[in-house]
Amino acid sequence: MGRIKMKSTTQVLLALTVLMLAVIIVSADHCGTNEHYEECGTACPKICATRKDNVFCTDNCVEGCFCDPGFIRVVSGGRCIPLGHCM
Repeated sequence: MGRIKMKSTTQVLLALTVLMLAVIIVSADHCGTNEHYEECGTACPKICATRKDNVFCTDNCVEGCFCDPGFIRVVSGGRCIPLGHCM
């Protein structure tokens, strides 16, 4: 009985690992318009409302899609627009 449980646990862990890798690969290919993927981007990307503020941010990096140079997010998690289009 112990071997069956261990084999089952190993299979579950392997399946979760494969799923996590698939999510990472898919997310890297699905950045929006005017965005690019980074493995280690800023944890505090600028948005229109904070573009001129000197916001305190940690040095932690995050993985995901970030605006291309010259573009900024309208709001956190929103689309990237040309910097000059912020109101």
